[in-house]
Amino acid sequence: MKNTNIPYKTIMFRVTSIMIGLTAVITILILYGCLYTFKHILNEKITSTTTSNLKIVSKNIENRIDEVVQLAKWCSINNQVSSYVSSTSSNINSSISLNTYYRVKEELNNSRSSRYVDRLIISNPEGVLLQIITDTSAGSLTDGKVSKEVPYFDELFNEVGFKWIGLKEDAFKKDVSADKIIPIIRPIYSYYDNSSVGWVYISINTEIITDFLDSYNLNKGDEIFISIGGKVYKYIENKLILVDLDKYEKADVVENNNIITYKSKDSSNKDVNYIWYKSDLDGWAVGQALKKSNFSIQKSLFIPLSILIIVLLFSLAGILTYILNEMISKPVRKINNKVARISMGDFSIDDSIERQDEIGTIGRGINILSEKITDLISSKVEYEKQKKDLEFKMLQSQINPHFLYNTLNSIKWMATIQNVTGIPEMTSALAKLLKNISKGTDQIISIEEEINLLNEYITIQKYRYGGALKVIYNVEDEKIYLSKIIKFTLQPMVENAIFHGIEPKGNEGVIKISFGLFEEDKVKIEIKDNGIGISDDKIKKILSGDNSLDKKSFNNIGIKNVNDRIKLTFGNEYGIKIASVLNEYTSIIIVIPYDKVKK
Repeated sequence: MKNTNIPYKTIMFRVTSIMIGLTAVITILILYGCLYTFKHILNEKITSTTTSNLKIVSKNIENRIDEVVQLAKWCSINNQVSSYVSSTSSNINSSISLNTYYRVKEELNNSRSSRYVDRLIISNPEGVLLQIITDTSAGSLTDGKVSKEVPYFDELFNEVGFKWIGLKEDAFKKDVSADKIIPIIRPIYSYYDNSSVGWVYISINTEIITDFLDSYNLNKGDEIFISIGGKVYKYIENKLILVDLDKYEKADVVENNNIITYKSKDSSNKDVNYIWYKSDLDGWAVGQALKKSNFSIQKSLFIPLSILIIVLLFSLAGILTYILNEMISKPVRKINNKVARISMGDFSIDDSIERQDEIGTIGRGINILSEKITDLISSKVEYEKQKKDLEFKMLQSQINPHFLYNTLNSIKWMATIQNVTGIPEMTSALAKLLKNISKGTDQIISIEEEINLLNEYITIQKYRYGGALKVIYNVEDEKIYLSKIIKFTLQPMVENAIFHGIEPKGNEGVIKISFGLFEEDKVKIEIKDNGIGISDDKIKKILSGDNSLDKKSFNNIGIKNVNDRIKLTFGNEYGIKIASVLNEYTSIIIVIPYDKVKK
């Protein structure tokens, strides 16, 4: 580091030297500050107005689309529709068909978006067909089969939620020039076992969009677009034309909540400003391209005055500005930038802030401070990383041997009781579990993966206990399957329920495993068995890991370890709670944050 300091090169000396030109500099700064402010206000006003207009259009379209979505959901879960689709063509009489038809048509007519639905088809693989056509197209007995043969059928049918793939050709119209449609395909679920028994196909005409774009007020040269499922369409004379805006380079991209603004080119290769409003519908957005003339302001009052000041004071103001910038403004600006970078976590050494004056002395002090903070943070991060890795390894090493011992013991029981029969299934399940234990070092998996691991363990135990063990799952919302959980959280809980709750009681054992959301950002998992129960005193010892507790009566180490892993990973507000009534039940409740696993 530089370590020189010349006494006469002080800040005061320099400030005194540049005071003569201060008035001229301030005058210029105020003048151009006003120009910048007016331009900024105009930009803000245009952006705000355009955003409000786009939001209104987006919400109108969104409301109409949502009504069709609700119709599709109703068809998917309605008992009458499900019963109709579950039947074969030979088992359906005209009365059932008409009743179902009029019920579906009634639901369609009750929707404000009914006039946008060109065709609604309810069918199944057996050829059962119910069809409502609202346009001038003709229907056919094979339309159910045609709806299943569209190229995007599997993509939409197998999606967990609703997926939007843009505008598609109408498979029921031979005229290739016919207007495109927005397709919806959803499974129809059985009333009895929630399995898929058929599908509902809905084609939405583009008037659901163009009706609102047609009344949108555009300035000459401006363009309006709508994005559906990653595909952008330009609105031209009541038509939606597919365009490729990604081929133009984007600049000054700003994203704020549902609003995205950037500069790019329009379809005529002219510079424009784009403003997009993202809809609450996944993959939908409405945008407008604004030509640059919209952002121009009247400069006739500013330009003459600016030229006059520049001509009169050019020499003096230029020299004084340069001196002020080099001697004070630039060094101070560098130090401010360095302080800002430190606040954001950048502690690198910057030799440019060290000069031969008082400001340089401050810069040297900041560099020394940054160097010491860097050393301190590095040592602290390394310590915490080593500590956490060691704790994870120690906790997992306590869980795995206990589990392997009980699993191998179950295989021994199976071989003894059933004369070897069933060992292939049990060893297969064990192999899968061992594979998941040994592969990788990831501690976090999805709840769906954790349930799959648990099912392998339950397979082994069901062979041991035969029909005396029953496990029931209840998942409140399918999106819970994607939430994070620590690997092997559930298995020790179920193991304790079997060996220390159900087995000592001697009756048929039932374990209910429920998954639900609460407080919007937390997942609650309850493992409840009908075993012998636990006293309040034992519950306290189990959660504290008290070594005085009888190992034969409960595996307190397994539960304590899982509880510690949850708190260490997610925080102290999460963990395990136990509730029990002797000779009736034991309920273990696990609370973890709701956070989707990144694939």
